[in-house]
Amino acid sequence: MNRRERRSMEKSMGITKYKKTLSLAKRMSRLSENVKSGKGKEQEMADTRRRQDQDSTDNSSAEISSMATSIMIKEGVSFMEALSKATELYKIKDENK
Repeated sequence: MNRRERRSMEKSMGITKYKKTLSLAKRMSRLSENVKSGKGKEQEMADTRRRQDQDSTDNSSAEISSMATSIMIKEGVSFMEALSKATELYKIKDENK
């Protein structure tokens, strides 16, 4: 619902008239409550986004580790060399997506 639709709905329901009858203190308290709840929701969204990013990072590191193990077995190199090769391969694979 966009701003115009919301305002016309509020007008038809009588909410606009009710808002005008409120005292300044009540209007400001409603506004501050709205801001506080908005900040809370914003923080919640940021936490959710951070968890999603962390999950994708964990997933990619697990995939790189798995690739390194298979390279180590196939080529008979040390784990550190296999890990660097797997990281390069993962970057190339990620760029091609």
